[in-house]
Amino acid sequence: MNLLGTVTLAFPHHTASSRSFFVLPTLLLAGLLTASVFASAETKPAKVAKKRPPTRVAVEKMITQAGKTQPDWWDSVELDYPDTLDLSGKNKASGWAPRVNLGAYYWSIVNPNPKRWKPGVKLLHKVMAVRKDDPQRLTESMRTLGRAYQRLLNDWARAAYWYRKAQARSKKKQLWTIVALAECYRKLGSERMAITLLRKHRLHKTAYSSAIKLWSSLGQNALAIRLGKALASRRKDVGNLALGNAYRAAGQYDKAIEAYNRVLNVKESRRSKKSRKAAKLYIELIESTRDLDLSQVPDGTYTGVSEGFKGQLTIEIVMAGGIISNVKVTKHKEDQPYRSIQDIPQQIVETQNLAHVDAITSATVTSNAIISATARALKSAMK
Repeated sequence: MNLLGTVTLAFPHHTASSRSFFVLPTLLLAGLLTASVFASAETKPAKVAKKRPPTRVAVEKMITQAGKTQPDWWDSVELDYPDTLDLSGKNKASGWAPRVNLGAYYWSIVNPNPKRWKPGVKLLHKVMAVRKDDPQRLTESMRTLGRAYQRLLNDWARAAYWYRKAQARSKKKQLWTIVALAECYRKLGSERMAITLLRKHRLHKTAYSSAIKLWSSLGQNALAIRLGKALASRRKDVGNLALGNAYRAAGQYDKAIEAYNRVLNVKESRRSKKSRKAAKLYIELIESTRDLDLSQVPDGTYTGVSEGFKGQLTIEIVMAGGIISNVKVTKHKEDQPYRSIQDIPQQIVETQNLAHVDAITSATVTSNAIISATARALKSAMK
C-alpha cells in the first residue's frame, strides 16, 4: 500500500507552492502511518507453525539406524546376571525359579527395578547370541528384546526394529506384537504408519482389546467404540472394560461409567478379578477429574491416595503459581509398574490436564491410579 501517494493524490489541483504546504504534513502523516503499520506487524504475535509428522522414509531411517547401532548408554552398563541363569532356554527348572528361568528372572528381578533395566536389555542381546542357532527361541528373544526397549526404556525405534525382525521370522503373526509395533510407529510420530499396519492385519475389524485402546489413542474413537461393543458382546468383563475405555477416550463419560458398571455386575472370579478392579478405578477416575479446576487449587503440597494393582499407592503433588509443579509417587506396592511410576507424574506436569495423560501400556491400572490419586487430592483442595 502506497500511503504517501494516496494522500498526495487527494490534492491534484493545487499549485507547486501550495502543494508544498501539504507535502510536509503529508510526509509526516505517511511516516507516522507507515511506522504504525510496521510497529503493529512487529508486535503481532507470530503464528506457531504446526509441526509436520515425519515422513515414512524418515521413520524407516530412524528405525534402521537404531537397529544397527548400540544405545548411547551401552559401554557404561555392566552385564550382570546370575551364573545359574539358563540363557539357552533349554534347561528350564521346575517352578518359578528366577535364578534359573529367564522369564521368571525378568519378571521378578528386572521389571520391578529401574536400575536393572539397561543391564536387563544388554542381557537379552547376549541371549540372542547364545540362541543364534535355535531359530524358534531366537525369534522369541527378539520379541522379548523389542518389548524391553519399548516398555522399560521408551526406545521406540529399537523396539520397532526388533519387533519387525521377529515378525519377519514368524510364519504366524502375533497380534500383540503387531499392536506393539503400531504403537512404536505412533510414538515415533507416524500415526499413518500405525493405522496402515493395523488395517493390514484387519485389526479395524477384529475386536482385540489392546488394539481398541490404540485406535482411541489414534483418535479413531468411533471405530474403537464399535470394536468395544463387539468385544463386549462376547466378553462381558474384558469387553465392557475396553468399551468403557473407548467411551472415556471419546469424552463420553456417562456411557463409560455404564460400561464399567456392567463389568462390576459380572460375577467375581479369578478371570474377571482384574477387569473388575480396573473398572472400579476408572469410575473413580472419572468422578475425581470431573469439575476439577486447577485455578481454584491454592498453592501448596498435597497428598493423594488411590488403589493400584497390588495395593494402595500414595502421591505427593506440589502446586505453585497456579500450576502443578511436581508430582511424585512416594509409596506403592506395584511389582510390574514398568515406567508408570516415572512417566505418569512427568506427563501430569507437562500437560497440566489429567484427562490428557497417556496410560503406560501393560501398566494401565497403575497409571490410572496415579492420575486418580492426583485428581482426588487436588479436587478436595479446591476453594
